[in-house]
Amino acid sequence: MAGSLTRTTVSNGDGAYVIPGLPGDSYDMTVIAQGFQKFLARKIVLTVGEKARIDVSMTVGGVNQTIEVTGESVAQVETTSSEIGSTITGKQVTSSN
Repeated sequence: MAGSLTRTTVSNGDGAYVIPGLPGDSYDMTVIAQGFQKFLARKIVLTVGEKARIDVSMTVGGVNQTIEVTGESVAQVETTSSEIGSTITGKQVTSSN
């Protein structure tokens, strides 16, 4: 943990993963997967040349979606409903007669 070593890998279809060449030190490991809660293992101590097995148990989590609206003249935005609506002024209404 003294340095800022970061390694990223992906698991295979069986969930197995390998991160070769890590120097002896203490590490934190974070595992993320869509649809699951983040898994965090802290202070994993590796000695030089050691092979360690860290089994990960993923917990099903909720799916979150963030929508950000920015702009200079953004009117009120309804954040609790996905309904689309609009207000029409008298100037926008034309007669077909």
